[in-house]
Amino acid sequence: MDIKFIKELAELMAEHSLSNLDFEHDGIKLRLSKDSKSVVSQPTLIQQHSLNEQNQHLSASINTDVAVRTIDSKMVGVFYESASPESSPFVEAGQKVSKGQILCIIEAMKTMNEIVAEHDCEIVEICVKNAQLVDYGQSLFVIK
Repeated sequence: MDIKFIKELAELMAEHSLSNLDFEHDGIKLRLSKDSKSVVSQPTLIQQHSLNEQNQHLSASINTDVAVRTIDSKMVGVFYESASPESSPFVEAGQKVSKGQILCIIEAMKTMNEIVAEHDCEIVEICVKNAQLVDYGQSLFVIK
């Protein structure tokens, strides 16, 4: 794995507004993370010694035909997937949502803050669990 390849991954991250990217190939793991102070932090390479892990195929792929992005938390608080424990979740993976639709609630300082879709999209993945504490900038949803 050369530096040119790592730079190309970083450019793909920026192009698709990804905050994290994990890549594994031939026993080498690469994690790229974007922090709030820089575009992409220094990549971390971890050499794996397990034969099973060395034989694994590429574990992260990017579909460059579809713009995949994340919806990140704008505050520190507790993530809630529904309005109450008895209610069904606001959204599920694979669901198409409309602009303005409620995606989740984040409780911060005893205030319930509704997080809404900024545009029509599809929820690819929900990155956090119900009632989980989230940090500012943490990915909540992967969308396309």
